[in-house]
Amino acid sequence: MTRIITNQLAPNHTNRIVTLLMFFFLSLSSYGQTAIDLTNKVEIHTKINELYKNGDWDTAKNWLVKAIEKYPNDAELRILLGKYYIEKKQYKKALFELNKSLEFNPNNLDVKKLLLHIETVTQRYSSAIGYVNELLESSPYSKDLWLKKIDLYRQQGNPTEANRLLKRLSDIYPEDQSILRDINYQMEVTIDQKNKQGYYDEAIELNKKLLKTNSNNIKNYLNLINTYIKIGDYSNALIITDRGLNQFPNDPDLVLKKLSLYDQSQQYEAGLKYINQQKKATPSMNLDKQNKYFLSSSAQAAKDGSLFVLFGKLLDKNPADTEAFEIVFNQLVSQHQYDEALMVLNRHRAAIGTSKKLALKELNLFKAMGNTSKIKSITRKLNTDYPNDLDLEAAYAQISIADAKDAMADSNYPLAIELWKIVQNHGDQEQRNSANTGLYNAYFQSANYNKAEEALNTLLSIQPQQANLYFKKANLYYLLNRPDQAPLIYEEGLQKTEYKDRFYALIGYEELMVKIIKDALENHAIPVALNYAQHWLTQDPLNKQALEYAISTAATMKKWDLMKHYAAIATQTYAEDVTFKIKLAESIQLGNNNYEEALDLMIQEIETNPYHQKSNAAFIATVVTYSPQLLKEKKSARLLELTNKALRLDPKNKEIKYLKGLAYEQQKNDSAYYYQRYYEPTLLEYSSFKQRLNYLHQKSLKNEINLTHAISNFDDNSTKLNTSSFEYSRIGKNQYWTGRLNYTGRSGGQGIQAVAAWNKKWKTNWSHQIEFGMANDYFPKLIAQAALNRYWSKDWETEIGLGYRRLTTDEKLYNVVVSVSKEINDFRLSLKLNQFSLDKNWFYNLNFTGKYFIDTPKDYILFQTGIGSSTDVDVIDIQNLRTFSINNTQVGAGFGRLLTKNVSANIIGSWHNFKNQNETVVHENDDNSNDTDITTPAIYKNFYTLYFNIHVAF
Repeated sequence: MTRIITNQLAPNHTNRIVTLLMFFFLSLSSYGQTAIDLTNKVEIHTKINELYKNGDWDTAKNWLVKAIEKYPNDAELRILLGKYYIEKKQYKKALFELNKSLEFNPNNLDVKKLLLHIETVTQRYSSAIGYVNELLESSPYSKDLWLKKIDLYRQQGNPTEANRLLKRLSDIYPEDQSILRDINYQMEVTIDQKNKQGYYDEAIELNKKLLKTNSNNIKNYLNLINTYIKIGDYSNALIITDRGLNQFPNDPDLVLKKLSLYDQSQQYEAGLKYINQQKKATPSMNLDKQNKYFLSSSAQAAKDGSLFVLFGKLLDKNPADTEAFEIVFNQLVSQHQYDEALMVLNRHRAAIGTSKKLALKELNLFKAMGNTSKIKSITRKLNTDYPNDLDLEAAYAQISIADAKDAMADSNYPLAIELWKIVQNHGDQEQRNSANTGLYNAYFQSANYNKAEEALNTLLSIQPQQANLYFKKANLYYLLNRPDQAPLIYEEGLQKTEYKDRFYALIGYEELMVKIIKDALENHAIPVALNYAQHWLTQDPLNKQALEYAISTAATMKKWDLMKHYAAIATQTYAEDVTFKIKLAESIQLGNNNYEEALDLMIQEIETNPYHQKSNAAFIATVVTYSPQLLKEKKSARLLELTNKALRLDPKNKEIKYLKGLAYEQQKNDSAYYYQRYYEPTLLEYSSFKQRLNYLHQKSLKNEINLTHAISNFDDNSTKLNTSSFEYSRIGKNQYWTGRLNYTGRSGGQGIQAVAAWNKKWKTNWSHQIEFGMANDYFPKLIAQAALNRYWSKDWETEIGLGYRRLTTDEKLYNVVVSVSKEINDFRLSLKLNQFSLDKNWFYNLNFTGKYFIDTPKDYILFQTGIGSSTDVDVIDIQNLRTFSINNTQVGAGFGRLLTKNVSANIIGSWHNFKNQNETVVHENDDNSNDTDITTPAIYKNFYTLYFNIHVAF
């Protein structure tokens, strides 16, 4: 048994394996056939179009997604993806892709044609007409575009504008038969509508125009003849019939129409004569039946004519004779002698009195005559006199409907409202439904929104499942200034909307919410606008415009986390929309003050889309905002990196160039002058900015000369000392070399000191200074010193240095210096401690210096003070004053000024006060003899010095 079962199952099992293998190899084959080289754009476009042509849409889409990841700014790829979504009827996604394509290529007409197709299919006719207008700008004489625009107006329900454009088009192309045919067709449609609506006079006038433009269509003659027959104008009907027979001789339809008119007017003899003429002219036309009918009718007419004459005489003698009245009245009506029939009816009514029967006869007579005003007045009177007659009530309601529609067309809404109320009271169920709709429209158009709401509520009670009524009510609530309730009502309608219609219903919801949010924003009710946007997103979570409003309002309220939340959703949903990425970066930047994370997002975007203006502008703006923080934190290298990226995007941006100059200035780079000169100062800034540029120019020069002269004297003018210095510096990259000559002339001779110095800034935050000097007299015979500087964050700087001096007395002086400096806005504060070792004794000097910078570091006001057991080392160096082991105090002040872009100067004065404890001071003798050392008594003395300095750079 088992073997039999196995044998039975084996073939099926084998077939399955074969099928799977075939499917596998076919899949591989298919994949191989559709392989696309993503580095070749031409091949991508060609292969995708081939796949579309073969109907392999999904494979094409998969390749497109990969291609767009590689080329996100390729407009043609976006078009191809848009075509895929159109094929799949995913119009919202198609709109997104095609609009993205327009961003990259705004003048692509093919994209606009596709957008026109989508807007037409989704019945957004106003937008579709807008795209037609854009296309017409490029092709103003395109007949197809004009015809498309005309068709859109018709679909929109605006035949008046459509017909106007069609007439205009016919003027442009007067010989175009297709346009003339379209005009004629539209006239035929309008004529048919007028006939159905009972506007026969208008239909006749249009038909006459149609005959003038198109007299070769027999249908136009027949339609006009039939309209004349409807209103009982048989004479004109016969005239048009004869015109038609002149154009189409012996046409069977026109021949029969003429015979029917003879029959209608009981012209039997004329009819028989015409039949005989036609038999001779057209023997093939079989008119035997008509001939027999006219012979019989002629005989009957002769007989009736005799009775008509007899009863007419009886009625003349006795107008109250009912039998005679009936025969005469009916005969006159059958012969279309309506005026005579009306006279007979009036005489009979005067004789016997009015009655419902006679009133109905009169009504029918006026209907045959086409007298609308009489029909309406008689119907109203009959309805008043016989209120229980349902037929009369229905007729009364029907004429009220017609009158109400006329009033609506004339914008006479008060009259229309009264008429619709009549229909409500007297019409059947269908008529009352029409009246409810009419009342709503009349109240709405007359801006009586409260009454419109009542009418709409009545409609909702009858049709509670009609979603469109909820949509109307929501818009009505908006107009009634109930914005809180309007969305809720619309959402009730959304719940009753079928899934296939939800897309279009959400478009209406979007339009409503946009109006509500715009109103809130115009009233500066930003929190309210945010609440509406959030509510909107509960119904349509990925709606682009709702996300935009949520992001912008959250930003205005500085709710950065909320802004970031919605921006993240928008970025994920609309990955190609750069605006959302910009907003996400802004939320990160503003919320957490995290510029770096925001810049990372922006840098990714500008590298992907380097030509997108919005992302470029956002990146540049962020760099501008971030730059003060970077400069404050001394992160000039990062600022240079960012400004370089910004200048690649906008090479002419002067603000970015200026910021780059500030970064270079912080790095003490000569390029600071080049970039900062692009800044455009205001009138108030001009003077200080020009001064700063002069300073930067001076700093960019490689050679410097300093000329200094110091004048010193005691308060008793007992001794005057003068010292001059000449200094030359050569500036290199991150270092400079200085040579200095100091000179003093005294009564005992001259003193000259030569000093060489080297300053070097390392790549890290360190720098060093090394100085060596020699002198013959008055100055220390030998100077050797070195210092090491460290630059810290938050504008702190420290220094430690060692020095050696061999004084003129061959004493050896060692010193250790430690200083700390801090920059606070425009101030620089320094505290320096010098410790000296002389003859195994330790001395100190503590000095504080403060500088206030006005425009540049060359424009300043200086103040300094010091205290110690020794004078400062700078005073010792020029051998003007040596006071050790006593109290020394010192104050000083001065100022510096940049005079031109090459020259600056400063003047500094100092005042030393010390207690002279039998101190030996060098004294110049007036008799030119050798200087003598004078030992002074222990008193407090003052020592003054003025320093004059000129600095020249070239």
